[in-house]
Amino acid sequence: MRNRSALHGRSNPTAKTLTRPCVLTALLAGAVGCSPTNTHWRHQSGSISSFDKDNYQCESETRSQYVVVNRYGGVSGMESNFELWRLCMKSRGYIQVTESGQSMESDWKVAHFRRKCIENEWQACSVLGSFYQHGKGVQPDLAMAAALYQKACEHDDALGCLAAGDLEQKSSPRQALAKLQRARTLARTQGQTALEGGALAGISAIYYEQLFMTSEASAAIEEARRLLPEDLSVLSNRVEILLAQGRYSDVLREVPGLLAMGPEPSTRLILTAFAWAAAMLANERTNVADWSQRLKQAYGTVPKGSKSTWQFGGTRHVLEQILQKKPATQRILQLLEVLVTPIESSAKARLEAILSG
Repeated sequence: MRNRSALHGRSNPTAKTLTRPCVLTALLAGAVGCSPTNTHWRHQSGSISSFDKDNYQCESETRSQYVVVNRYGGVSGMESNFELWRLCMKSRGYIQVTESGQSMESDWKVAHFRRKCIENEWQACSVLGSFYQHGKGVQPDLAMAAALYQKACEHDDALGCLAAGDLEQKSSPRQALAKLQRARTLARTQGQTALEGGALAGISAIYYEQLFMTSEASAAIEEARRLLPEDLSVLSNRVEILLAQGRYSDVLREVPGLLAMGPEPSTRLILTAFAWAAAMLANERTNVADWSQRLKQAYGTVPKGSKSTWQFGGTRHVLEQILQKKPATQRILQLLEVLVTPIESSAKARLEAILSG
């Protein structure tokens, strides 16, 4: 099963005055700090200019709003459209850079969500956490991300609870499950269908991958499918659970439709592998031959050096349980081991050997 992330935040457009730029330090008990630095802009001609926070303003193209750069990397004044300053400066031939001259195009979003988080707009804290988790505009910092998610979750932000649960899935599955269940409840109460579906998908993944509770995982993924009927990741995870439940005909019926949705090469490979495994377990020789050929073709489309994002923990567990009854599971287990290694010539040779078995 593949890990999911549902971080899609929207900022509150209400303009406020920032009086204490480093309040985030206290807010997160020392987890976050900030220090004043001048903002630098480099013109395309190569010259560098530095503007003080109070003495430069850039008029927007609509001539109806002004934004002013401040020394903490954000904007002050009318900031309901914080992108106006960056876009205006860019239209004049400037890009934002660090003191060493590196581009800082993404810094405006980081500064914006940091400021909103300081002002206790909790979903902004969740979005800021995603920047730290994935290193977007800042250095990656999982401890910082976890602190921001936790703070947002404590203040009833469904996005924060979902992100916190996703982050803890492997290290603390029981704690992650509690946070994802809280995210689901909050999202349902607040009418956030996408977040509720994402939380259910995460709940299903923990039940299946870490706790080996297939029935509970199936119930959660079916509910996620109801909420997100076009989400290929949810549908793909569901196919894996169908395989684990022994519903081989359902797998063989569902996979072609999902492949027609145009998944990325790695997802196409996994779905094809599930169909091959279902045909093997159902002892349908014609289907086995057909899906073996499709599997070779799918493997050839995945870029060399890439690695599957699937974990297969729940599937391995189920296959090991039925290994004595169905010897074919041994070949499937061997195939799964190949699929979690980087795509390379030796791995391809192993895969072809297994399929020709």
